[in-house]
This record gives sequence, C-alpha cells and structure tokens, in this order.
Amino acid sequence: GGGREGAMEGAEKESTVSNQEAAPEAEVEEDPERSAEEDLWSTWSRLVRNWDESSKKNGKLIKQLIRKGIPNPMRGMVWQLLVGPVDDDLKAQYPALITEISPFEKQIQRDLARTYPEHSFFKEKDGLGQESLLNVLKAYSIHDKEVGYCQGSPFIVGMLLMQMPEEDAFCVFTRLMKHHRLRDLFKPSMADLELCFFQLEKLVAESLPKLQLHFQAVGFMTSMYASPWFLTLFSSVLSLSVAFRVMDIFLQEGREIVFKVGLALLEHSQPVLLHSDMEDMLKHFQKEMKIIHDRDPENLFQMAFNNKCSHKKMKRLEKEHQQIREKKASESLELIRFQSENWDLVQRIKVLEKECESLANRLIEGQVSRAQEAEEMFIVKRELAKAKKRIVLLEEEKASGTSVSNGCTEPSPESRSSTSETPDNKKKKKMKKKNAERPSTA
Repeated sequence: GGGREGAMEGAEKESTVSNQEAAPEAEVEEDPERSAEEDLWSTWSRLVRNWDESSKKNGKLIKQLIRKGIPNPMRGMVWQLLVGPVDDDLKAQYPALITEISPFEKQIQRDLARTYPEHSFFKEKDGLGQESLLNVLKAYSIHDKEVGYCQGSPFIVGMLLMQMPEEDAFCVFTRLMKHHRLRDLFKPSMADLELCFFQLEKLVAESLPKLQLHFQAVGFMTSMYASPWFLTLFSSVLSLSVAFRVMDIFLQEGREIVFKVGLALLEHSQPVLLHSDMEDMLKHFQKEMKIIHDRDPENLFQMAFNNKCSHKKMKRLEKEHQQIREKKASESLELIRFQSENWDLVQRIKVLEKECESLANRLIEGQVSRAQEAEEMFIVKRELAKAKKRIVLLEEEKASGTSVSNGCTEPSPESRSSTSETPDNKKKKKMKKKNAERPSTA
C-alpha cells in the first residue's frame, strides 16, 4: 500500500510539474502575435548573421519577409546589407567633405525646414537632425558635381538618417544614387523622370483607362501628382511607416515597386478622382491619400503586389520611350538643319537684295548720265549746225561781198563806212524830206 501511495504521489508531482511546464505554452498560445513577432525577429537575426550565404540560399524567403516589412530596429542594418558593401575610401572622405563649401549650400539650407517638419528629429531649427541632413546633402553635392543637389533628395536622406549615423547614411545614399537609378532621376536634365512619367501613363491607360481619359480631359498632367512618388519614394506624400516599407522593397526589387504602389493608389482613389476637378484632385493627392492609407497600409501593399509591372514590361516601355525620343531628336535635328538652311538663304537674299539695289542705283545713275550726255550731244549738234550755217554764209559772203554774223546778213565794212551817217548827212536828209512833203506850186 505504501508503494502504491508513493507511486501516486510521484504521479501527482509529475502531473504538477507537467502542468507547470505546460502553463507557459498555454500563455504563448494566448498571444500568437507576440510569438509571431519573436519568430520574425529570430528569423531576421539568423539571416543577418549570415547575410552573404542567406541572400544566396534564401532569396525567396528574404523577398517575402521584406514585403511584409523589415522590423524597424533592424531596418538600418538590413538597408546597408541590401545596398551592398560601402566604399571605405568614400566613408573616410566624409569628414573632409562636410568642411568644404558647396555651391548649393544656401538652397539646401532653405529646404531643411520643409523636410519632415513634424518629425521630432528634424523639426528643431539648427538641431541635430537638420545639421546631419545638411552635412550629408552638402557632402554629396561636392562629391557628385554633375548632380549637385535636387529638392527631392532631402526626404530620402532623411529616411536614412532616421535609421543610421551620418557617415553610413552618406555612403548608402551614394550607392542608392549609383546602383538604384536615383542618380538619373536627380540629374539637372531629369531625363529619367520623363521616362517614369511615360511608363506610368502607359500603365494607367492600360489598367485604368477611364481615369487616364479623365486626367486628359481636365488637363491633369502626370507630373502634377507623380513627381514626389519617384523623387521622394512617397515619403513626402504618404506616412513614414508606408514610405519605410516602400524603401524596404525598393532596395530589394528596384523601381518597379514605385509603379506598383502608384497604380494601387490610383486604383483605390479612382471613384473619388473620376468625380473631381483639378483642384479637388490636387487636394486628394497632397492630403487625403496620406490619411486614408495610413489606416490600412496592408491593403495598399496587397493591391500593389497584384499589379503587373514586370521588369520585362518596363524595359519594353523604356525602349519605346527611347525610340520616341530618338525620333523627336531626329526631327529636331532636321528642323535645326532646315532652320539653318533657311537662315543661310535669308542672309543670301539680303546680300542679293543689296546687290540688286546697288545695280538699280547704278542703272538709274547710268540713265541720268546718258540723258545728260544726250542733252549735251543735242546742244553740240545744234551748235554744230549753227557753225555749219555760218560757214555756208561766209562762203556766200565771199562770193557776194556781204558778211554773215550769227546767221544774219549785214553790210560789208566798206558799205558801212560809205553809208555811215554823219551829222551833215542827217541835216541833208531832213531838208530833202521837208522839200518832198511841201506841196508843189504851179
């Protein structure tokens, strides 16, 4: 009997121990979210510890985990792993770069207060956040003189600074620019931004044709709503929790996620947008979208993952855009050639007009000169005729004893001398005249 009681006591003890050990399991089952979070942390920790090997063997798992969102405390570390190894020489240059003067420094200073103005790290004027933001942006503008500074970049750098120190943020941003096609977006020409608008328009016309027609009808350009999507990765128009997840996926999958999320935003808002004018649409994009999708980001990302924006499709659209650009460039060159030829012809016409004017003046001068010559010739001929006439008269004079002067016959010198009237002759002529007038007497 004593043995039976001892066995029972032992069983009771085992049962008690078993129940005590089972108690924690029951507690875990009561909190599945905590268990799932612990499992997620454990999985991420294992992947990060052996990243090189994990990224090769568990690429599909990593993609799934990233799409669900990287745990925020591990985000900075994972982002640095996703962009790849940093350049140690570049990191060593950072302290010297921030001491130099950038030609964009005043512009950067003006934009600091506009970058995450409500975030505690950045809202204090000249605080640690704004100082770090200034340093990274200034250093990059000096490092990459071709790009310099673009207004969208503070939002991306700001996200990095929320997750890592200045030096790391600078190196990660540099790799983002170089290896994730952000640099082409931020170049002064912004040629790649034009490409993104073209691709988005094609995707919207294909998947949301009514909305695209409405945009065209009211003159709502793609650039009016989509610029911050590409230049800030949604961080200036959506909540940071959503923007962080976009950045997670962007670093792993590339630019396609921007198109997928953009299409999801448009699809979700289509019923509202179709009944809105331009002013209401701008308000919706700038304010209302942020509030709506902050409430249910999972729905937004699920819609985004359902959108078909394959790499192959985006490459096809990129090639189509390139062909259009080349055609426009060719037409532009042809136009420039025509304009150049036209300019040459205009200059030639001006020269010919001057030559024609000169010839006309010379012709008029020649005509005037010939008229003067003709008049002079006429006078000479007239004088010649008179001279000939005088010669003829002189010859006749020789024959008849008269003299010719200026075409009139005059008495010869001998005749003039013999008949010239003296005072005595005049008296005699008067006497003869009186006698002739006196009546005769019988």
